[in-house]
Amino acid sequence: MFLGYQNTKILWENDAIQGMGQFMPTNTCQPFIVQEQKSLRLGKWVEKFVLFQLQQMPNCQIIADSLQIVDDQKTLGELDVLLIHQNIPIHLEIVYKFYLFDIKSKGKDLMSNWVGPNRRDNLNYKLEKLKHKQLPLLYHTKTEQILENYKFDINSVKQHVLFKAQLFLPYGRHERQDIEPLNTSCISGYYLDFARFDLLQNALFCIPQKLEWLIEPNNNVQWLDFEMAKELISKSILSERSPMIWVKNKMGELKKCFITWWSPN
Repeated sequence: MFLGYQNTKILWENDAIQGMGQFMPTNTCQPFIVQEQKSLRLGKWVEKFVLFQLQQMPNCQIIADSLQIVDDQKTLGELDVLLIHQNIPIHLEIVYKFYLFDIKSKGKDLMSNWVGPNRRDNLNYKLEKLKHKQLPLLYHTKTEQILENYKFDINSVKQHVLFKAQLFLPYGRHERQDIEPLNTSCISGYYLDFARFDLLQNALFCIPQKLEWLIEPNNNVQWLDFEMAKELISKSILSERSPMIWVKNKMGELKKCFITWWSPN
């Protein structure tokens, strides 16, 4: 999981999206050792991976992480990481997403066409939330009160995001292509709806658990034939869940793919 996270590219370079600058911790060859066995959702694992990277960086001090801002017993939100890097205070918000390019979506711009696998959120919604809710939380009156207990100069802070993503294009259109201002290196595979799953009938399949979605496809798994995979996938489709699968074609090539319960056509 950690290697898959590290190998995932940032979704854009510099501050190309709404002026939000990316802060990229240096990749490390140090092994990530799991020190606790409790169940965590994928997003929390990603936060742990980022903190681990930051801890390996010289001239970097973590001041606080997952800092909840509570006012009169109401949770206003959470600051992902406060750190000092090369004597500069930084507020960092962490995002890791999986987006599919939905050609049917009719949002105000192409960012709305990038949707979650179950079509319940989109990239534009996340960007707006970052820009207008998560980053401004740093300057809330209650946050300033809480930060009085930390050695963190809010007046000279720089705000950044670490936004990584895996992107998936429609089957048959999944050749690498220009998706500016997004990073083409984030294109991780393709997707197709369950009604057309038969197009892959000559392949072998693996159905990773959600926590394994970070992992890059490899041969160290038990492959399923078409009929077995179709039966298992159909159970997710009936629940309106779009599973990720690994596909191994006759040439032995491995690809990530989402099978969607909804149709892009």
